[in-house]
Amino acid sequence: MKNILFLPCVLLLFALQPMTSNSQAELRIGGGLNYNSFPSDIEGYSFSSAAGYQFGAELQFGDRLYFQTGLHLESLRTEVLDQPGGVSADDIEINRLRVPVYLGYRFASSKSWLNMRIYTGPNASFVINRNLDETFSIEGDDFSSALFGYNVGAGVDLAFLFVDVGYMFGLNDVLEFEDSSSSNNLFFVNAGLRLKF
Repeated sequence: MKNILFLPCVLLLFALQPMTSNSQAELRIGGGLNYNSFPSDIEGYSFSSAAGYQFGAELQFGDRLYFQTGLHLESLRTEVLDQPGGVSADDIEINRLRVPVYLGYRFASSKSWLNMRIYTGPNASFVINRNLDETFSIEGDDFSSALFGYNVGAGVDLAFLFVDVGYMFGLNDVLEFEDSSSSNNLFFVNAGLRLKF
């Protein structure tokens, strides 16, 4: 799975090298909120999304066509409404590092003070820890330690500020249950500062 996702990204880096060598780089620092959809096909369980957060930094290279990658610390929360035996738990919290690799397009030059963008690309997320309510019968070892996703999104740049909105489609299972298809999708909003150098 890792090779399938990241081999195209390595090839993309070489393809973009001539384009990025003549353009400015941009550091983007920010954070925001997220809502994740936990799988609903696990027998006896009912889940509801709760607000989580993320913050991090990304590097962006290119002009109209650009390449972007970075590192985000994410905290995802899901409320457990019901589980087998009628016992209710409070919530699940998963903290992870997410590494996105995006290819994007600006509708104006990167030198414009107002710009709109669209972007897409894969990411890998690595779980740091999991906080589970002690009444929750699914244990920490039941969760996958690495997750992969594919993102689509759009953004607006205004002077030295940016706002991004995106959606990540989960590509592998969150829970390692044979009888469950437990991919995890994520909606996120980020805002922050743009620093050119």
